[in-house]
Amino acid sequence: MKACRDTVKKLMDVLFAVAAILYGAGTVLAVGNAVCRKFLDIGIAWGDELTTYLIVVAFFLTIPYLELHNGSLCIGLLDNLIKNKTVARILYVIRGLLVVSLS
Repeated sequence: MKACRDTVKKLMDVLFAVAAILYGAGTVLAVGNAVCRKFLDIGIAWGDELTTYLIVVAFFLTIPYLELHNGSLCIGLLDNLIKNKTVARILYVIRGLLVVSLS
């Protein structure tokens, strides 16, 4: 079981690294396109669409990593208000099912 958990963690780290590269590439493309439009009067016609795709794919690649580490996809207010462990577990399962079904 430990080997499986380690493999999943390594896979999540790889996905997170790929997502970071995609975020960086999208940022560079968006800035480059804006600079070209402003100063050179030319624009990369497909730049905005590719930037959007890069950011969306990067977001979906980070969902498993964030869920594994209880990251920013959860609402902290609900977690802090609920003191009952059973209710907290039920909400945790519901949140996981929502993430899986919506992504």
